[in-house]
Amino acid sequence: MKKQKTVQLAMLGLFSALVILMSLTPVGYIRTGVVSITLVHIPVLIGAVLLGWQAGLILGGVMGVFSMIEAFIAPGGWIDTLFQNPLVAIPSRMALGLLAALFFFLFNFLFKGKRKSLSIGLAAAVSKLCSTFLTLLTLVLLYHSVLEEHTGRSAFAFLIGSILTVNGLIEMAAGVLITVPVCMALFKAQNRLAHT
Repeated sequence: MKKQKTVQLAMLGLFSALVILMSLTPVGYIRTGVVSITLVHIPVLIGAVLLGWQAGLILGGVMGVFSMIEAFIAPGGWIDTLFQNPLVAIPSRMALGLLAALFFFLFNFLFKGKRKSLSIGLAAAVSKLCSTFLTLLTLVLLYHSVLEEHTGRSAFAFLIGSILTVNGLIEMAAGVLITVPVCMALFKAQNRLAHT
């Protein structure tokens, strides 16, 4: 039991360090000039699926804090500067970690543990979509006039367009394609470690 807690704490530290590293280097973002497409959510998804909802909240919080710091020191576009507001940067990222763990638990339960890779993929996809929606909804609620001024269209059109294009689908696809094989490999390694 103590060995398992130590391993989980070490993994939480490792995933936190990975989130920080990706947040502060070009590895974590694809810059488009207007908005940054993030890859930082991937260690949050993996950590949440492997370690549970508490770790998901922590990792999402780390992601949120460091995305706020990134918005101050090196924004990739005008939308990134809006992430200097902690209400935009942190809650939806914490929700990502929480939801990834809860959706994995739900799908794993529904499939009776027999389709773990499908459970991981669905959890990653649904939680990322929910997080993207929460982030964009927060932007629309807090900065609707700024969004309308910069985009030349209604804030609602910005919200829907962003979910259906770059932010939502590309980040969701990247999350699923990387999270599933990494989690499956780490689950196998955890099982081997538990039996030694």
